[in-house]
Amino acid sequence: MKALGVEKGYIAIENNKPEAIKIMKEAANGGVEIVPLKTKYPQGAEKQIIYAVTKRVVPAGGLPAQVGCVVSNTHTAYSVAQAVFEGETLFKRAMTVSGDGVERAGNYWVRGGIPFSYIYETLRGEVPECITNKVINGGPMMGFAQADLRPVTAKGTSSLLFLSHKQFSEVEPTQCINCGRCINHCPMHLVPRDYERAVLRKDYAAAEKLGVMNCLECGSCSFICPAKRPLVQAIRLAKKEIRSRGKK
Repeated sequence: MKALGVEKGYIAIENNKPEAIKIMKEAANGGVEIVPLKTKYPQGAEKQIIYAVTKRVVPAGGLPAQVGCVVSNTHTAYSVAQAVFEGETLFKRAMTVSGDGVERAGNYWVRGGIPFSYIYETLRGEVPECITNKVINGGPMMGFAQADLRPVTAKGTSSLLFLSHKQFSEVEPTQCINCGRCINHCPMHLVPRDYERAVLRKDYAAAEKLGVMNCLECGSCSFICPAKRPLVQAIRLAKKEIRSRGKK
């Protein structure tokens, strides 16, 4: 707030955390307001939080600054505080390790540059190695599946999921049945079905025209799809191609 020269700040907390809301309200001062939000998914995206708190709408393809807002997540705020008040650089972050492929699941402070293989070997305990059939960098909805355990932690590594075959679907996708569920459940009111069709045709210009760049990649469309179409993967590919062509 000081850096931006603003007099009003908000801390948004979902209403299923009443103790956190109570403690933060007691601690808040200097123009900071605690805003309880309805518990729903997705809630943490910038555009969703800005609208929920201020009712301002970030334009398509725009940035929060265009409507006079800056959004920082909890860990960013913590890291800034550590840098300003303690002189501590960002060399570690709070990270969730979960899934039935590890025995010692939990929240840990993990330094940057730690191989996923080391985390797995350290936390899997007595669980047989073969039980982990899939590793996801990130959450179950928005994370990226890993080809192996050679990658290392970075400042954006917030969680790792080590899943057995019991915790993820191995069902092969079938043809789209035009049920419209992906459209009905999209928080941005987009049409994920049409983005995948454009990608399959390699018509990335059509995907961009249809608004694919506004997608949050929340995963709701893929989760609800009865045909198990890889909608989010198609959207990510389209966005990657559009950005690369823009740079060229």
